[in-house]
Amino acid sequence: MMNKLSINYVTCRRQPMFQWFVETLISQYESGVVTDQIVFIDSFLHHEDGRKEKLEKIVGGRFEYLHIPPKPSIWRGKYRKTKTNFFDVSSTRNTGILVAKNDHIVFVDDLSALTSGWIDFHRKAASEKFVLCGAYDKVSEIVIENNKIASYKAKNIDGRMTAQLGDENISIGGGWVFGQNVSFPVEFLDKINGYDEFLARRGCEDCNLGVRLENAGYRSRIFYNKNCLVIEDEAMHWCAENPVDEFYAKRVWKSDYKRHEEVSQFMCKTMETIEQKHLYAEKNFRTIDTNFNLAQERELYRKTGEFKPVGDCDYFDFDGENLNQI
Repeated sequence: MMNKLSINYVTCRRQPMFQWFVETLISQYESGVVTDQIVFIDSFLHHEDGRKEKLEKIVGGRFEYLHIPPKPSIWRGKYRKTKTNFFDVSSTRNTGILVAKNDHIVFVDDLSALTSGWIDFHRKAASEKFVLCGAYDKVSEIVIENNKIASYKAKNIDGRMTAQLGDENISIGGGWVFGQNVSFPVEFLDKINGYDEFLARRGCEDCNLGVRLENAGYRSRIFYNKNCLVIEDEAMHWCAENPVDEFYAKRVWKSDYKRHEEVSQFMCKTMETIEQKHLYAEKNFRTIDTNFNLAQERELYRKTGEFKPVGDCDYFDFDGENLNQI
């Protein structure tokens, strides 16, 4: 019996190039019929009129999918408590775990296209119950023809590639778990409570999760394969269609609030110190953040179809002001 996947396409961009993913996804199936759960987690559903219709037109009824915004966050999106729209990939990826219907979950970043055979690597990971990190490259001049990548200009920036001499999977440490092309047994994520939402604004949530998987006893179940490749358009990150405006999800060091730079630097250093102690000194595998409870919030979603709302909070924000005063 074929193991089904829950495939999550994650975007926080105005122009994510949905079409590249959609076209190259269809070609992964020999019959042309998509049989897995496909989820688009799209931050711009709250910001752009006609967003759902845009994706509907691209998919053209060729497969079923779920198109949803990320679950509510105090840091970004419609329900944020901050002035600035901050980077919060941990919460966004956790949204995918909450809605997953299958036992193995895949994450793919926006601006990406899938190379031939990509899904087979993740299908094998599902069958044999291990974490698979695929390769990525930031490229230019992507051409898609007949639902496949016809050509592109490569840069070969994934430094993990040189560690794999042949075609077989190689075992890797958790620090090499990158988020743009990766899959996990949901059971593993349940044990560690998913991505750590403590890392909102700062990022590095992917390697953090990898190290916690190691700490949880899964070191021998984490692999990498350079042939499981996605290509990502580098220029589209910063093009005119993807401006760094009020809707762009900023990391702390991209903030334009210069008057609070000292506060920002202090908070970032403090977060790093806390994380390092948690991971390496205490060898913890659960998340630092305890507001998110994966098991409870998944049960809530399954019963109601709703996500946990943002409650009251009094965090000291990177804008440099107490949230209760904003």
